[in-house]
Amino acid sequence: MNGLVIYWNNAAEKIYGWSAEEALGKNIIELTPAQQSKEQAIEIMKELKNGNFWSGEFTVQRKDGTSFPAFVTDSPVYDKQGNLTAIIGVSVDISERKKAEETLRSMEKKIVDQKIQEQKKISRAIIKAQEAEKNHIGLELHDNISQILAGTKIYLSLAAKNNEAIRPILKYPMELIDSLAEEIRLLSHKQVTPLKILI
Repeated sequence: MNGLVIYWNNAAEKIYGWSAEEALGKNIIELTPAQQSKEQAIEIMKELKNGNFWSGEFTVQRKDGTSFPAFVTDSPVYDKQGNLTAIIGVSVDISERKKAEETLRSMEKKIVDQKIQEQKKISRAIIKAQEAEKNHIGLELHDNISQILAGTKIYLSLAAKNNEAIRPILKYPMELIDSLAEEIRLLSHKQVTPLKILI
């Protein structure tokens, strides 16, 4: 109960690098917790001395001073009279599992980043297609309809020139044609996207 090691099996030798002869009699707080975990280890020992069970991930160190993540399970040991006499701890090196989890997280991030890039490409393609359609409509308005209106105005001008009687009547329709041509010019200009935006 004072934290001294009284049993150290082959698995502990392999995981921590200490032989049974080296580990026996040493305080577990000085033997296995990594430097950054010592305060947590002291708190866990207090809980264990009260007869509580503890289990979780814990940073430990080997004999050579290198640290690694372990999953540790600590359980109280009672005698036949129900007195708390010792604590048994089981450690499992989870370094490979943590590496696999990190690799998985990295792969998931790459997949998410790729999806975001693909969505951006799709969005840009949609915007380009929409702008191209708007440009097409703008050009159609400007080229085709404007030409029709210009041709109509020429015919009306010729009719007014040849017939003095209808000249006053044709003045207002010709003004309407001019107004409509200007509206179409402005509308088609709004529809056409500047080339630098599309590139």
